Amino acid sequence: AFFGQYNGLRDQSVYGLIDFDYARRREADGTLVSLVGTNLGLQTRELGLLWQRQGDWRFTADYGELIRRDPYTIDTGIAGAGSTAPQVVYLAGGVGSGYDYDPKTKRQSLGLGFSKWFGTELELVAGVKSENKQGSNFWGIGFNCPALAAPGCGPTTAISTSSAVLFLPQPIDSNHTQVDLRLNYLGDKLRVSGGYYGSFYNNEYGTVNPGVPASLNNQVGTLLPLSSGLQSILANPVALPPDNQLHNFDVTGNYRFTPTTIGNFKLAYSTARQDQDFAGSGLAYAPAGVGNLDGRFDTTLAQVGLSARPLPRLTLTAEGRYQDRDDKTPIAVYNTIERATFTNRSYDLERVNGKLRAAYQFTAAVQGVVGFDYESIDRGVFTPSSAVGGVSALRQDTDESTWRAELRGRVTETLGGEIRWRRADRDGSNWLRPNSGLGVTEITDPAT
Repeated sequence: AFFGQYNGLRDQSVYGLIDFDYARRREADGTLVSLVGTNLGLQTRELGLLWQRQGDWRFTADYGELIRRDPYTIDTGIAGAGSTAPQVVYLAGGVGSGYDYDPKTKRQSLGLGFSKWFGTELELVAGVKSENKQGSNFWGIGFNCPALAAPGCGPTTAISTSSAVLFLPQPIDSNHTQVDLRLNYLGDKLRVSGGYYGSFYNNEYGTVNPGVPASLNNQVGTLLPLSSGLQSILANPVALPPDNQLHNFDVTGNYRFTPTTIGNFKLAYSTARQDQDFAGSGLAYAPAGVGNLDGRFDTTLAQVGLSARPLPRLTLTAEGRYQDRDDKTPIAVYNTIERATFTNRSYDLERVNGKLRAAYQFTAAVQGVVGFDYESIDRGVFTPSSAVGGVSALRQDTDESTWRAELRGRVTETLGGEIRWRRADRDGSNWLRPNSGLGVTEITDPAT
């Protein structure tokens, strides 16, 4: 079973291992056509086409399949396993009296690519890849009564059970499409690449709606009625990964100031969104007036670096990086329990990183390195109407600086070693103690 997880050879059977490779080159116009096929008799087949004129243009097309078989076989009585409406069935014959269920997923992908040179310095590259994924995965739900989120759910008694963990295979039928468009410039000193990347995920299934019987086995295998309220809780629809998309624009490159000094840079902006409709996905009880999450993250990135070798044995590097993630998701009350209500949390993030390095090659076998690293993180203002699990305190801002020195070398051809010293200092804003939906308390005394 482990041997056949990914290669399509899970079952004991006869397989056709069919490959082919065809290539034709025309000297007259410098074109090349290549067509390759592998594993055509298996469920992992691949086809690839290349058609190009060297130094001018290039076209590619790829088709591939990949099957992933889970190594474990499940004995179950579930009706409709792998669908969005599975029905939990009690096995009257006990353990081993169900049928064998083998979770698996199959991917089918198609990709197209094209590139074109304009002169010797400018290149346009475009590509698109779309992949369908179908099948099912290990998955499940569970609940334990009584709970703060469901105070009306009864506890375990001698004649009822108040908890359940149910195996419900996750149904999968999704598509992921990626688009890449770039323009590259390659000069004598300057090299620049700018482009767009888009990711589009679409899930055909919005929720799983389980059917749960009124009686289930308890922890020792005795069939008992479910405690009051548990059946309706377990039968609630459960959300599956929602549709989402991302758009990213970037410019990256490097410039050679001298033969031994190179600078590099990157500027990028991306926006990620998730706005699938709640009701259309089969999810009820959304906050009043809220039709979807309207989730949005906008991220800006700037990075610059410099590498120089002023002396034959000395290398210097410096790098600075700034990232700002802006959470524009609206705040709404998504959690309501007996004694409090909670909203989602806005999580902005601003991060600044810096790095300095100096490396000296004393001999061919011994090198020394000294450096300094700096990191600053601003997590934004804590959303007072949200709640945080656990007991850890929060901090809005943290700053950390690290000094380091290393000496590494080779004693013999088969023996090497290093000595490393490092010191890191972390500081930041005052600690924040969350108050379960009632904001935070600022702690001015660290001992508290």
